[in-house]
Amino acid sequence: MPKLFSPLRRGGGVIASAALASLALAAGALAASAPAASASIMPDCGWNQLSLMNGWQSDQNTYGTGDPRYCVTRDGMVHLSGSLTQPSAGAGEFAALPPQAWPASNLYLSVYTMDGTAGYLMIDTAGRMYAYSGPDGDAPDFTSLAGVSFPGASVAQQPLALLNGWQSAQGQWGTGDPSYSVTNGIVHLSGSLNGSQVTPGLQSEAASTFAVLPQGARPDFCTGTEAYTYAGVPGTLQVDPLGMMYAYAQGGAVYNSPSAQYTSLAGVSFPAAGTTNWHALSLQSTWSPVVADWCKTNVDTDPAWDVINGMVYLTGWMSSSVSNSGEVTVLPPAARPVHTLYLILNEGPAPHASLEIQPNGAVIVFGAGPVNGVDSLAGLSYELTS
Repeated sequence: MPKLFSPLRRGGGVIASAALASLALAAGALAASAPAASASIMPDCGWNQLSLMNGWQSDQNTYGTGDPRYCVTRDGMVHLSGSLTQPSAGAGEFAALPPQAWPASNLYLSVYTMDGTAGYLMIDTAGRMYAYSGPDGDAPDFTSLAGVSFPGASVAQQPLALLNGWQSAQGQWGTGDPSYSVTNGIVHLSGSLNGSQVTPGLQSEAASTFAVLPQGARPDFCTGTEAYTYAGVPGTLQVDPLGMMYAYAQGGAVYNSPSAQYTSLAGVSFPAAGTTNWHALSLQSTWSPVVADWCKTNVDTDPAWDVINGMVYLTGWMSSSVSNSGEVTVLPPAARPVHTLYLILNEGPAPHASLEIQPNGAVIVFGAGPVNGVDSLAGLSYELTS
């Protein structure tokens, strides 16, 4: 299996700026071409280089992952791509976005860092961008920006009505009230919440249920993605075709867990039901499609892809009976990125895994949990020109 990083590792750590240190969340205190119908619509993403600072550098020459870039599309969405590294220890701030790309609230987003570990980005309302290591992460050695997208401040948001004692974390952290928007058939989640008021004694499913999306903002299939939770611990965000929304920490916990203390909805997006023309992915012989055990709608969740307005969207769940790592499938030419992409892959309550997508279409899972673990492609997306 191709591996991203050699055992040789560069040293160094991240020093958080004083402005960001106040948010204790960060420091631990807190084969065939696609049908032309959708793939022929070309992206309107005009990439712009990010001007790096504080010793951060592009890692394109080392890993072929592209220079750090951003674009703002006509629907107001902001997309990132590329990768970066900080050879010598320094501040976590690595770039600043221009005003047209500023978010309406502070954002916390889980991203892939060195050796398949999880780090995160913080982007504030003035466009300042920071890269940090999670509990096991290594942001200075390598941070991927691939697949990161979020609504700009111009995109109107609709509030989510919270359930079961969950409440907005906006007042504490300035990270926005829980909300959603639908643009060009794509649902984008925003904001933040905590479950500190969840009633003790609720069964796990009820305790983790925080909202219900309305008709028109629900996915075709059960969708599980990795989300940033308190202190940078990767959590799990789940949405089913009935609109039920769930938040978990690793291990499926809710009470006194990082997800209950803080869960970010930033950066989560998926196509609304009925807006896609999903195309099945042909899995390698050792991998099989599976139904996630939490998914109660009994609908097909086989791995599939589609291209909408220049964005590639993935969905489906899969498992291997032989190895928890290796090549899973090969994307058709119409869905292949320009550079090598590294994404965080959700495994439900298990530890996170990593996904590598190569320009030749090879899709590789590594760093996954036990054999027969369930890996989710649902909720992953990237610009074709990434």
